[in-house]
Amino acid sequence: CKFSKNTEFEFNERADVIWYCLGGGSVEDAKRDPELARAFNLTLPSKIAYRLKHSHTKMVIFSTDYVADESAPSDFTSEVVTPKSMYAKHKLELEKSLLRLNRGNIAVVRVGSLYGTHKPEKTFPGKILRNFGYGDLPYKIKLPQNNVTPTPTKWLAGMLLNNWKRLFNDKCTLNHHCAPNGYTTVHDWAKLVLQDL
Repeated sequence: CKFSKNTEFEFNERADVIWYCLGGGSVEDAKRDPELARAFNLTLPSKIAYRLKHSHTKMVIFSTDYVADESAPSDFTSEVVTPKSMYAKHKLELEKSLLRLNRGNIAVVRVGSLYGTHKPEKTFPGKILRNFGYGDLPYKIKLPQNNVTPTPTKWLAGMLLNNWKRLFNDKCTLNHHCAPNGYTTVHDWAKLVLQDL
């Protein structure tokens, strides 16, 4: 698949599966460049899905549990009334757009806050260490208390591949939640990650 910032694109419509893993980055990235974030998080995946309307190609698109009601973040049917960020707003609009299209063989997968060991300096652990150092950090600074569902990337990849047949329905779009059960505060997650490192 090749594309440009104005969301013009071309791709092989005979592909077996399209994994749409591209995103406008984090909440901060979406704030910094809302036009680019909207293009990557909403416009482009929607256009690809519409182009595939009469194709047998399967498509996996990632959303976020930021669109879920915080009281039930692992319920893929729950929705936040007012998204707290531009990033969440784009992802919620994407979900609604795909559900309206209701094309078979599209799987929308809500994930939690992704992190992995492949690029530790660019994910949550690295940001914490870079900004606040080592030491007994969690007890000396105040971290946000909002709820997140930390999702290790390797766990996510295994979970999707092991449940491949359950991801799709050939008659309609399916929504899924794929993150560990339950949630934690960013504060407690930071402690967990730092202890693990």
